[in-house]
Amino acid sequence: MGTKREKSKKTFRKEIDSYYEDKYQPEITNEELTGKSEEVEDNNEEQEVVPKGLVSTDTFFQENGDDFSEQIHNWYENAMSRRNRESLGYGRFRYHFFEGGSYDLTYMFGDKKRGFLLGYVKYGVFIPTHFAPKSIRTGYELMKELGGNNKIPVVMSITPDLVQTISKMPEWHTTDLNFLSNFQEEQVNKIIVYNSHPDVSHLMWGLVKEYLNERDNDYDNYEDQKD
Repeated sequence: MGTKREKSKKTFRKEIDSYYEDKYQPEITNEELTGKSEEVEDNNEEQEVVPKGLVSTDTFFQENGDDFSEQIHNWYENAMSRRNRESLGYGRFRYHFFEGGSYDLTYMFGDKKRGFLLGYVKYGVFIPTHFAPKSIRTGYELMKELGGNNKIPVVMSITPDLVQTISKMPEWHTTDLNFLSNFQEEQVNKIIVYNSHPDVSHLMWGLVKEYLNERDNDYDNYEDQKD
């Protein structure tokens, strides 16, 4: 018999496959799943619900100013260096998160003692995009806490090396959904993971639809290049 976690992953994948088959095979219908996605999209257009426990980056910047925003960037830069990846410069980082440069409103989870995860909210789900832990230990604490948070539904698209770390935490659940993403003129493979919030599997349908569409576009572009 498989573990509860393995069964959860299989169930999630089965639901996604049903949606994916419905998209390419009109004779196979899944009205319930399609309805979920459309319902979440409609609700999102009306008003974005921000989960309690997240702090607006605008509010944080107004209260703490340049000094601490630069400190957060230093933590982020160190975390990227540990993974041998190029980080955003402070100017671009500051503009994106603290000067309204992002298309979506941005939020952060964490505290000044341990560091932060920064990202945006869509369909009522927090989507961290940048990780700025004060240290490796506090980074692990933040990820574990966010994974088990029952107030903040979270979905992340992360690289395979981070999946290895996340998969060791029972609070996080990995999927076998992946897609290519552009990062500073480099294409990287991303895998979708989600936390243990009780409603996250329902709230994330809109995001999954976008990820699948992005994967389809990547495949179409690849086929065009072959031709």
